[in-house]
Amino acid sequence: MLEILIIVCLLGLFVIFKLVVPQLFVRRALKPVIERFRENKALDEGSALSMESLGLGPLPLAERIMHLRDYKPKALEALVQWKIVFLTEEGKLYLSEEHLAESALGQQLPHLVQGSNSD
Repeated sequence: MLEILIIVCLLGLFVIFKLVVPQLFVRRALKPVIERFRENKALDEGSALSMESLGLGPLPLAERIMHLRDYKPKALEALVQWKIVFLTEEGKLYLSEEHLAESALGQQLPHLVQGSNSD
């Protein structure tokens, strides 16, 4: 019986560390990604920038080996999926402040919305 309990606990810990913890890191990376768009003024299709120009491209292999995992690319992927960040035909990216404010993300995390009272 004790062995089964240990196995169940280990499986629970595995699920937490494999599924839940990375989601928390992605959520934490959302703010720096959004700030990069604002700092670079990539806020409409005319001012869209490449991932590399925004500093959101994949790290070189040497840096990936020496640093902890960077969750900003996953956060960017989520923002594109949630239709907060858009991709132009040229492959450039821009943040839609309107879509962010109207999104569930903007409602759940109002500090991400520019001009909110929690700044």
